[in-house]
Amino acid sequence: MQLHARRRQDPDTGSTREPTQVVSDRSLVVRNYDGTEAHEVRVTFLDPDGDRAFARTVAVASLETIAIQTRLERAVYRVRVRLDDEETDSAECLVGSGPDETALVETGNGTVSVAEGLF
Repeated sequence: MQLHARRRQDPDTGSTREPTQVVSDRSLVVRNYDGTEAHEVRVTFLDPDGDRAFARTVAVASLETIAIQTRLERAVYRVRVRLDDEETDSAECLVGSGPDETALVETGNGTVSVAEGLF
């Protein structure tokens, strides 16, 4: 399975391209289901000791899906998310190399959720 991100313009050439990202290479996927609003999503992975293993803030355009490679070791992490500095959610997720070992963050209608796996 592949995810397709929205078309991006190359700043050097001005041409647009549609990047393709293979899900199995990514351990974090952020989807925005809002049809008209962009959001800022803060994602933090905590290891079993409660230490921060990875953190990233991403701007997600309306109807955009972003796949991110965290380069974390395969393990269960507590994944915490914050939407626009308001709504929050967290879940324990097995993060590894397959689509079922991915943290999935979804936004829509002013809410945010995190779950393990893409399916």
